[in-house]
Amino acid sequence: MKYMVRYNPNRSYLNLWNDFDALLGNLFDNNSADHSRSIVVDIRETGDSYLIEAELPGFSEKDIEVKVEDRVLSISASIDRKNEQKDEKKDDQFLVRERRSESFSRSFSLPEDVDVDRIDGNYRNGVLTLSLAKKPETKPKNIKVKAA
Repeated sequence: MKYMVRYNPNRSYLNLWNDFDALLGNLFDNNSADHSRSIVVDIRETGDSYLIEAELPGFSEKDIEVKVEDRVLSISASIDRKNEQKDEKKDDQFLVRERRSESFSRSFSLPEDVDVDRIDGNYRNGVLTLSLAKKPETKPKNIKVKAA
């Protein structure tokens, strides 16, 4: 389906300036309060559980928090690089400084068949793996049919 758009001869000119302003805003916006991004995940279902694999490179297990509240699973991680700045010498000069304090978070609504008391987590090589066990009563049950 094609749409008709009014021709504006200055449109490309205006877009160029908007893009330029956005670039400069991002370039000089080092003190922004919101440096959070979303956690990248893979979610799979096995016969008796769900598996969530979340990429959290550069964090240690003490920087990661996993909690369940009202059937919502939340994964968050934060790192404060301000402590690293204290170790810097006064005559140090950064040529490029892109690493800063970061925080990541992601939340998921849990299905009714997840047993929240049997959620297990492991962190290895920058990947958090959560195993969410299913309740036994929600697993399919085969019923043998007998001849009458």
